[in-house]
Amino acid sequence: GLLSERISDILFLKKIHLLDISQNMINKYKLKFENKNISVQQEDFDLYDNFVNYNLIVSNMSLHWSKNFLKLIKKILDNVVKDSIILISLPNSNSLNNLQDSQRKFFNIFPDVNELKSVLNKGKSVYYIKEIEHQFNYKTLLDFLKDLKKVGANVSNKKSLPIKEILSLRSHKEKILAKFFVSY
Repeated sequence: GLLSERISDILFLKKIHLLDISQNMINKYKLKFENKNISVQQEDFDLYDNFVNYNLIVSNMSLHWSKNFLKLIKKILDNVVKDSIILISLPNSNSLNNLQDSQRKFFNIFPDVNELKSVLNKGKSVYYIKEIEHQFNYKTLLDFLKDLKKVGANVSNKKSLPIKEILSLRSHKEKILAKFFVSY
């Protein structure tokens, strides 16, 4: 949303097409961009196949929710037109490594940057990756999970946990320092 708005203000693009799985976000985009040449589409990006029509693809903190991140990246790279620009940001596999295993089991597995580089090196891609650490403090693990849910992090790429383990979240009373390593 915010990144799309900034890009539309800075770049002189003929048209912007926004893709989101959330109907709530689609409605927000429609209100935010009602006077601009922007189209919106509700769809899961894992199922989207029309990358050939775009020469700029931007994804800010969303592609890591893919059911198969590397497969999605390969599909995008195989289908974009020559000289396209792809800008993405995502938490990588170094994220949350400071947490205990008993805490990490509640989180998605984030993409491995080395695996991403391997995919990028197989193609004709020129790329630059920068990693920045972001730290957040929380009173409890449950507070951290509630905060993550606010930003759409309520989709899991892991198998479901038994209800007993989910209910155990209430017993985690220690403070949490969440260290995210975001690749840009």
